[in-house]
Amino acid sequence: MAAKEVQVVKEDVDRKQASETLGLSVEEVEALEAQLNGQRTGASPSSYHQPNQASLDEQKLPGLPRSNNKRRQQLQLSKRKSVGRSIQTKKGARNGEDGGALRKELESALHSVQHLTRLVKDDICWAQKICPASELRTTLYFKRWGREKVENIFRRLLYNLQGLALERWKQAVAYERQQEKLQAYLLYKGSKKLDAFLVNWSQRKLRRAWTKWWSDIVHEKALEGSVLELQSIQVIQRSWRAYRGRLFASLVRKQKLLAKQTTAAIKMQRMFRGGIARKFFKLKRVDKHRQAMATRIQALARGYINASDKQFVELRPSTFKECTEDTELKLMALRERNRMYAQAATKIQKMVRKRQAIQRVERLRQERAARYVLQAQTWVEYWNDDAAKWFYYNQETGEALWAPPATGYTKADGKLVLQDGRIIDPSENDIASILAAQKTPPTLNNGSNGDTSDAMDHGEDEEDTDDEDKLCVECEEEGARRQCAQCEDVFCDACYEKLHHSAKREKHTWKAIGSLRCIECEKMRATRWCSVCEDPYCLGCFTIIHSKGNKVNHQWTDMATFKKARKQQQMAQEEESAQTYDEYIQSSEYQYVTEYAVAEAAREAREAQAYAQSYNQEFAVPTADYTGWMTLVDETSGQSYYYNAHTGESQWV
Repeated sequence: MAAKEVQVVKEDVDRKQASETLGLSVEEVEALEAQLNGQRTGASPSSYHQPNQASLDEQKLPGLPRSNNKRRQQLQLSKRKSVGRSIQTKKGARNGEDGGALRKELESALHSVQHLTRLVKDDICWAQKICPASELRTTLYFKRWGREKVENIFRRLLYNLQGLALERWKQAVAYERQQEKLQAYLLYKGSKKLDAFLVNWSQRKLRRAWTKWWSDIVHEKALEGSVLELQSIQVIQRSWRAYRGRLFASLVRKQKLLAKQTTAAIKMQRMFRGGIARKFFKLKRVDKHRQAMATRIQALARGYINASDKQFVELRPSTFKECTEDTELKLMALRERNRMYAQAATKIQKMVRKRQAIQRVERLRQERAARYVLQAQTWVEYWNDDAAKWFYYNQETGEALWAPPATGYTKADGKLVLQDGRIIDPSENDIASILAAQKTPPTLNNGSNGDTSDAMDHGEDEEDTDDEDKLCVECEEEGARRQCAQCEDVFCDACYEKLHHSAKREKHTWKAIGSLRCIECEKMRATRWCSVCEDPYCLGCFTIIHSKGNKVNHQWTDMATFKKARKQQQMAQEEESAQTYDEYIQSSEYQYVTEYAVAEAAREAREAQAYAQSYNQEFAVPTADYTGWMTLVDETSGQSYYYNAHTGESQWV
């Protein structure tokens, strides 16, 4: 029952949609459905084309008897009309939309009218034969009467024919409209069925395409996963083989390089010793030659002197000879004394210069060592638990690196790794004396430097003043704000960022220099520090901003006092950081980390020693001066260092 109700509701909805779409009423739609289903809601279409035969039969011409011939002709005419009408009815039933049926009907009516006109003429001739009219008046009367009768007959026939034609035309138009509505309704139902078929077909195609696409995607993903897995396996194998090959090739190259270096060192020593021997024998030969030449010169000089003396004796008296000899003796004594003075002065100058050179070399060495120590103290090594690696922190700039800095650093156990690769212990070396030697370099007269701190403070003030007055070396327009430690030049912020953007210079460290700029105008040099605003100002901006409101009561200090206070605060923070570092050194965590690092280093050293021994047994080239030292590369910093396979000792240089 419910299914029938649903079907009825669905049919009602379809009828409403059809009526809205076609512009028909619901009753017309129901009539069309009934006509399609074989039910007749009205008269059949053939009834629209049936003429009113009774009306035609009842219409007779009054006052005129019909003869047998006329009846026969009328029967033939009616038969012809009925045949024509039946034919026209069949044709109209076949194609109701054809308008030629009406035209043919009109032609048949015109033919009937002409036929009746002939019959009327025949009747008139027959009447004249029956009632001959000899008089003109009678003849005119009959003619007029006959004409009126004929006109009435023709008028009645014409009206009847026009009425029939109009009724048939209305029926044909109604039938044509009914057929048009039926065709439109059939087209609507066909289009709805076609739409439903197309929708179902498209949904089926879409489901099939989606299923095929999804299966293809799953298959492709499986293939891609297999390909990626195979490629990953190949890449891992290739990478591992390449790493082993590079490691083996690097070891072979290093071994060959060590052999070449050893051979080159031997050759250099041999060449140096040969050069020294040749130089010694050459000097000895030159000295021998000089002695021979001096002996010869002395012999010639003595011979010449003797000949001259002999000639002089012969030419001059004896008194002149004695004066000459006395003068020559004095000159010889004077020359000998001057020569001795010159030798003594030369020896004194050599000793003084030697002492100065020794002192200068020692001072430069101490300064270099102090600079290395300061650079090593700038970077501190810390352990990162998250990354399980050591990192290096710059206490001045706040920069942090994973790789060891090239300038040296302070290890976690307090030892200093210098720039030249040496590792020193601050407890065993006199670091304080090295730093003091850098701050107070020795003088030639070994004089005391009582005003060291004042001179240093004055020098720092002069250095700050010089830094404040420096211009950027690049643009030469803006004041210098940064000093690069590696380039040893001063730059403004924009030029520093522009020049240090490359890969080689981006690791450069810099120090802030120059005076603070006014926070307001950003151009003038700051001369006052507002303690409440905590901002630097130039004199003009400070006067304008702090001239009204609550800012009038703000306290300020000059920049020199503010800089001294900030330096003292930084020194206190450094002392606090040093205390915190000392506490960390004394803690159990540091001991654990240190022991772990030492154990890892020992394990790596043993593995490297075993690998080196196995490698040396297979591929090493024996050399005469090989003492167990080999060159390795630190994986953390990427720097080369030297490892002794016999003693387990390692050093940077």
